[in-house]
Amino acid sequence: MFDSVVIEPGAYATPIMDKLEPGEDPDRKAGYGKTAEIPKMISSRLRGARANPQEIGDAVLSIIETPAGQRKMRYRVGPGGPGVERINSLTDEIQGQLLEAFGLTTLTKFNHRSGTGK
Repeated sequence: MFDSVVIEPGAYATPIMDKLEPGEDPDRKAGYGKTAEIPKMISSRLRGARANPQEIGDAVLSIIETPAGQRKMRYRVGPGGPGVERINSLTDEIQGQLLEAFGLTTLTKFNHRSGTGK
């Protein structure tokens, strides 16, 4: 159905976690109470991710091999992110309703190209 797609990778350990600079204002941090630990908790989870990044490459290949007009808009790949697929499903439903309400549904459907190669 979609010519362009979005790949939503889950939690994969990457070097970006080593580049984060934590704020070091103790008075400000104390004002956040227990919520000040949230960044550390997220960082710990991401650093501990053991998912294989090859899953993303495999998903890209699978999408490329999916015939035009049959692709989904969003592909969730990898671990973590409970609820993301449900959010995407709900978003697709609402988006479809809005397009229909504005009479745009047919304009947003994938058109198969002719054999001209363009």
